[in-house]
Amino acid sequence: MKILKILFLFFICKTVFAQFASDFFPASIGFKWNYKITPLDTLGNPIQELSTIRIDTYAVKDMFAGKNANFVFSKPKNSQINTDTNYIHLETTNGWLYTKLFPNMDSILILDTLGLLKFFQNFIGWHSYFRFAQQINAEYTIASRDTTIVMNGISYPLRVKISGKRFNDEYITISTGNFLSKKFVINYSINYLIFSIEFPIIVIPDTHWIANGLWTIKKVTPPIKVDLSYLNLGRYFILGQMQELESYHPLLVDLVNELSFKLYQNFPNPFNNTTTIKYEVGNKSNINIDIFDINGCLIDELINSIHSPGIYEIKYDADNLSSGIYFYRIKTDKYIETKKLLLIK
Repeated sequence: MKILKILFLFFICKTVFAQFASDFFPASIGFKWNYKITPLDTLGNPIQELSTIRIDTYAVKDMFAGKNANFVFSKPKNSQINTDTNYIHLETTNGWLYTKLFPNMDSILILDTLGLLKFFQNFIGWHSYFRFAQQINAEYTIASRDTTIVMNGISYPLRVKISGKRFNDEYITISTGNFLSKKFVINYSINYLIFSIEFPIIVIPDTHWIANGLWTIKKVTPPIKVDLSYLNLGRYFILGQMQELESYHPLLVDLVNELSFKLYQNFPNPFNNTTTIKYEVGNKSNINIDIFDINGCLIDELINSIHSPGIYEIKYDADNLSSGIYFYRIKTDKYIETKKLLLIK
């Protein structure tokens, strides 16, 4: 009976104190992160004069590749063009990312010669990267694929792998403040296999610090020296990088403004070439309405002008676009909303 009580209490504690992945991601669409991106020299020291600012925006929540995804658009500061889109799925205590490329390995030209860069495409898709309930210091496999390369008539079995490890929580001090953060190290590796034992050839570790309600506040990839001379494939150097949250901006909407602006679903939807977008303006404001593709790239700027209060309609002609999913967004100083439209030709 005592053992049953202990097990019951353990279950209750795990239930009460379980940290869900959604607790760490911003709650409101429109949230903005301003990241300072700084390259690291060969010793891992920041090269401050080469720092840049990247702006990420939580743009929309919609289905992507079979999962309910949070779309995060990225662009350089002072640019109107989104250059990348990240997809994040939050499921109980796990944070999933949609894997597109292995970071920085495209700088090692020999990997392309060996066909490994093409092999990396096997990893495209959803993977559970951040496991907030994972046991501390216990490594877990995120994704793993085996292949074989042939050089000079000799076959080399390889295992390409993404793995993770959760460490003890840490307090991280950055320009925006001091945050208690979850710490993860994500390793991207190429390993030589001997009797199923892995011998690392290349390992790129990404260290992530994730804070409640803010997601990633810091990420560091150290500079990596890759020595393949023993295979007569040369020596390579992969640059390091540090990403720090310089500032963040929740969607600042008071109740009055939130109720007085509205973006309606386009009609018809799906549509063929022409559809109508209706929106409501509650007070005099500069209104932006833009069209984006599924990767977050700006396609069209429909409206950029001062509006008086009222209900407006605009016809959108997509004659130059191919069939697919697109997004349209209304934006003011204090309000942002995005909806999906489907073009079928």
